[in-house]
Amino acid sequence: RETAGSMSAEEGLSKEELKARQRKKAFEARHQQVLQDRESLQQQMRERQAKKKEAREKHCMALVDSITQGQGVCAWASEAVRLHQDAADKKRLEAFEKYNSEVSQRVEGQLLRWMHTEPPPPPSGRDRLLRSDDPMKAELRAWEKEDQFHRAAETILTGRASAEDIKRRQQLDELMANRATSRPIFPIAKWEQRQHHATPCGYFTQACLAQSEGQGFHSSRRMGTDVHRVDESDGVPAAGKLTARHARDRQGILAGNLARDGEAAFHKSERGAGCAAPCQDHYHYEKGNAAVAAEFPLGRRAFPELRARGF
Repeated sequence: RETAGSMSAEEGLSKEELKARQRKKAFEARHQQVLQDRESLQQQMRERQAKKKEAREKHCMALVDSITQGQGVCAWASEAVRLHQDAADKKRLEAFEKYNSEVSQRVEGQLLRWMHTEPPPPPSGRDRLLRSDDPMKAELRAWEKEDQFHRAAETILTGRASAEDIKRRQQLDELMANRATSRPIFPIAKWEQRQHHATPCGYFTQACLAQSEGQGFHSSRRMGTDVHRVDESDGVPAAGKLTARHARDRQGILAGNLARDGEAAFHKSERGAGCAAPCQDHYHYEKGNAAVAAEFPLGRRAFPELRARGF
């Protein structure tokens, strides 16, 4: 009866109403399917989050167990590291205090003796700084003494000592003892003008004085205007010259002072004090088609047939 009633009801509807009712049923069925899919996806997401949470908690508990089970080892390791750091800090502090008392205070005492009329007493009753006072080279001095003892003992035990070996070692010791400990400088007693100019060290001041007087100076480099220009006085043009759009047969940086001043120096005017960008004049620079054509390169040739085809 319901089927017959629905068929009789559909027969009383028009074609458009029947299509609208069918579309509505299709949309309702699709909507129900979307809701079911969404519910299943939400259920999957909830299960995935629960699994991730459980795995994270297991990992955290494993880390806590590893820390609590190995607490004794961790404490021992941290204590060993702390003791090592304390020993290193103590060693650095002792080295600093020893260097300060043996070297720095003696140097300061020597300075204070020249700066004050009543300087403080020197440390340890001695203000002279000896080579053996430096505590930073104590190991090096100990190694040197041990090496000398080893060589002397080996010479005595083996009996291979000769006069030449002994003399060679003595000469080496004298060279090491008398070697220079600072850079060579010009003696202060010869800083007088006449003695200074009589030495090679005074050539620089002489050259500066001659340049200030307009006499020029000698240099191993070729300097001046057109000193690098290729000589074409014989009528034979030089090869390799530059050719630009508005200039030909240019020698580039070899001409004039172009290498030093730059090409902007050719356009320098009274308005711009510099030699670049362009000549430091931002208001009275050249304008027009000629300036644009000289600045930008030529455009490519246009082919009407290609442009008509849409290329």
